[in-house]
Amino acid sequence: MARLTIEQVKAPDFSASSEMLARANQSFNTGIDSAKGILEQYNAGQQAKGDQALVGVLAGLSSEEELANFLQTTDLSQMNISDTMRQNILGARSDILGNNATRQSTVNAADANSRANAGEGRVAAEYADGVAARDELRALTPAYVGALAEGQTYGRGPNTNQDWLAYDNQGATRNDPLSPELVQSMSFLGDMGITMRVTSGGQENNTDQGTGSTRHNHGNAADADFYIGDRKLDWNNPQDLPIFQQIVTQARANGVTGIGAGDDYMGAGRMHVGFGNPGVWGADGQGTNAPDWLTAAYNGAPAGTAPISRNGTGGQAAAAFTAALQAGTRMAPDQAAALFNSVLDQQATGQGLIDAAEAKRQTELGAAATRDAILNPNNLSPDAVTRDLLSIDGVSAANTLATAGQDRSAFNGVIAPALTPDTEVNAALARTGAADAAAAGNDPLARSFALAETFDTAEGGAGQALMSQFDVPEGSGLDPAYVDRRLQAMADDAGVSKGEMAATISSMAQGNYEYFARMLNATSDEEIYADTLSIADRDFGAEAKATLETQRGEQSRREADRASAELQLSTARTRAAKLPAGSDARRAADAEIANLRDTILRGMTPQEREQNLVDYISKIGMGSRLQGLDPDSAEFFRAMSQLEETIKTDSTLTANEKELLLRDIRG
Repeated sequence: MARLTIEQVKAPDFSASSEMLARANQSFNTGIDSAKGILEQYNAGQQAKGDQALVGVLAGLSSEEELANFLQTTDLSQMNISDTMRQNILGARSDILGNNATRQSTVNAADANSRANAGEGRVAAEYADGVAARDELRALTPAYVGALAEGQTYGRGPNTNQDWLAYDNQGATRNDPLSPELVQSMSFLGDMGITMRVTSGGQENNTDQGTGSTRHNHGNAADADFYIGDRKLDWNNPQDLPIFQQIVTQARANGVTGIGAGDDYMGAGRMHVGFGNPGVWGADGQGTNAPDWLTAAYNGAPAGTAPISRNGTGGQAAAAFTAALQAGTRMAPDQAAALFNSVLDQQATGQGLIDAAEAKRQTELGAAATRDAILNPNNLSPDAVTRDLLSIDGVSAANTLATAGQDRSAFNGVIAPALTPDTEVNAALARTGAADAAAAGNDPLARSFALAETFDTAEGGAGQALMSQFDVPEGSGLDPAYVDRRLQAMADDAGVSKGEMAATISSMAQGNYEYFARMLNATSDEEIYADTLSIADRDFGAEAKATLETQRGEQSRREADRASAELQLSTARTRAAKLPAGSDARRAADAEIANLRDTILRGMTPQEREQNLVDYISKIGMGSRLQGLDPDSAEFFRAMSQLEETIKTDSTLTANEKELLLRDIRG
């Protein structure tokens, strides 16, 4: 700013004008004296009388202005006065006119002096106003710098978007607004489309307000209802409960430390949210009365990981600067606008930095979560990784979905590492399966039902299939239709199927046509008929079918156990491949793999080995002793040591059985 220079203005010099005025006055007096002289000189005659009359008129004049007016308006040529008087009067007129000129010069000089004084006053006033404006601007500097710094730190700041916040506490004891920090922490409600209606807000302090709690001091807590549109949310509504849980989880993540809720606390749907000592509570302000959903949501949220975002209410520095700017009286509008716009520009710049930082933070969190999900040994498929990514702490719902939906095909080999087939294990599983199938096929009961099934499904019917087993002579009178009818009748009497009756006769006759014909043609009162029905019931009755069902269930279980063992081993190998070599987790995984392989190679399943150990512990009477013991207690370790010693010295066990039992105990 150019320095204002004050120059001394020199006052006008009126000395010359004063001398002129003195001479004019002297001339006036001289004129009057001369008139008196004429009167004395020409006191006789008519002219003397005229002269005397004129002198009388002149003597009645009281000022120079009246004399000048008389001389201007009087025609001396019409007056009977002496020449001397006339000349004296004309001389006095000249003196008076000169005096007028002198007087006008004096007026002009006085005017110039007044203008100079006025100019000096204006300069002084402008200087004083400039100094005041400068001081006013300097006084604004701290508020201005504070507003700029706030805009850079918090972005757009003052109440940029608070449609989600409403105050219904105007008549309440705690009728102050919420603190900027609390509004910031709850500002996520806007993204959820939820309105928070404050019924009890801030207070100056609990002593002045007559309230017991300090949590509401300075707007650091609120009691509020929550709305979607015009509908108040209620956690007793199953559709609303997840919304409340999300509110609690996000508020906790944003730094809110104290939350109270409960039907018996402030009523359904109304919560206390704010700062202060961490905790949740319900009726009577007791933590033990907090609803289970509130405790779970609060404890499940990471504490104080508030995202970088717009300063929800902030703008206090900008508001203070704006108020100071409005109160100013010395600044021109364009100057004030320039300052105000520079604050807005800084807020926009700060918001851009905040948005960029938040976008970077969201990207980093999403990338870190993706990396962890891919490397997680429990995620062995792309779908498992996707499920793991559907909830990422601190990341918005939109960014979470975007992260979970990314193409991760390039990492499929990392998610599920390719493994070389374990040919030894596969061969052992195949041998075990074949042995189980052979054992099932060699079981008499299983063979009987298998034979019955062939008759039931035989082409041409059971009668024709049964007759093909015998050398039926010509003229016997037997044909497939007749045999079918007899088989059905006997099956109905025995309570079995036609194929099962055919299998019974086939087993009893053993290819002997005569015996076959006797059984087939026997009447109901013959002993051979009763024997046939009895054997059919023994082999295919309800008890036999229950036994067969048990055997088949056991066979299916063993097949499922083998498949489970194969999957268990494959899963364990894949998980181990994702763990760092040499780590404790990798060593534990390798030990598990070795144990599973050993079990399978010995023709057993993990379930069978576990059952064997349970059976043995029960057999030697240690089950009741081990039951209920803490696995980390000294008593448990003593019992396990005794169990190992018992196994080592048990003469009824083979060396292989002892090794398996000891491995299972130590594993």
